[in-house]
Amino acid sequence: MPKVLFVNTTRQCNVDCPRCYLTPEHRAAAERLSPARLKRILDHPFWGDSPLVIFQGGEPSILGESSLSDLSDAVLASQPGAVITMVTNLLNMPDWLVAFARERFDNQIETTYALGAKHLLNGDSQGYQERFRNSLGKAISAGIRCPVNVELNHETTSRHASDILNIARETGATQWEFDISIQFDRFRMAPLFAAGRYPMLPLSIPYAEFAGYIHALSDAVEHECMQEHFSSSLLADADERAARAAFNVQREADFLTINPDGTVTTNPLFSDIAQTYLGNIDDGLDAILNHPNRLARIEWEQQRLAGCSGCQHLRHCKGGPSHAPVFDGSGECAGLRTVWSRINKRSGLYGAQA
Repeated sequence: MPKVLFVNTTRQCNVDCPRCYLTPEHRAAAERLSPARLKRILDHPFWGDSPLVIFQGGEPSILGESSLSDLSDAVLASQPGAVITMVTNLLNMPDWLVAFARERFDNQIETTYALGAKHLLNGDSQGYQERFRNSLGKAISAGIRCPVNVELNHETTSRHASDILNIARETGATQWEFDISIQFDRFRMAPLFAAGRYPMLPLSIPYAEFAGYIHALSDAVEHECMQEHFSSSLLADADERAARAAFNVQREADFLTINPDGTVTTNPLFSDIAQTYLGNIDDGLDAILNHPNRLARIEWEQQRLAGCSGCQHLRHCKGGPSHAPVFDGSGECAGLRTVWSRINKRSGLYGAQA
């Protein structure tokens, strides 16, 4: 798998998400990452021949076409074989961004979404929903591939699963993924860490609620005959899901994230957790790669799976995302074993055991 650089081009944002992993102060600040800093982190053999570089934020489209062009040029100057893409909240999809996605991002961008707890900066939640759907529809109509990463917060899971399918029909978007919702606001009030200052992030909903929603979504897809128009790794069979590798983000050894001020961490969700920083790129990448906390977190990530030994699903789910606990006391786990059992029972892969 390629090394991945998450580039916080800015931490400024034009959408207000109360549980965001970025602080309100940074979401309001006019930070900008310089092309020189971006080139500095990529000028190193660590990245190999074809790293994946993901522009994100905050909201990267705030920078405008010229600044994003300069950052793209900096990537390719250091890594000619790099694949570049972008995560945008799709509050806006101007014509220049459509053209930019075609020319610079190999015709693909990604977006994030939730059915609640997302607002315009003036507090308007309905306005956000309308603008998101319009922008997503515009991107899909223009032929841009756009996977949608849905935050399964309580505001989303309390709605009927058909609400997501309705948006899929309305916009034409076919690829949907589902992320565990984290309460970063609560974490900042009482931060807790494991080895190597690995953040122990509190869940917004229990895994049982997450799994229940996925079961309901699977039923809705089948009932509404949406199988040809709605795709998700959480609804796919084992081989397809493993091939996508969308669910497993246990890659401390492969991930780096750079902030506009040059600070570097691993998982992008740690962008505003100062205790996870491995240094500043202005001091060089070697010190960051050899930072004791990075090495400890790589080791901790493997130890985290001790409670999963013997589980028949482990070789596919890999224990779920490492930024969340394996077990939360709800009877479900980060790997969503009941979802796996149901899918594999239908496919006849290895029976119906949970």
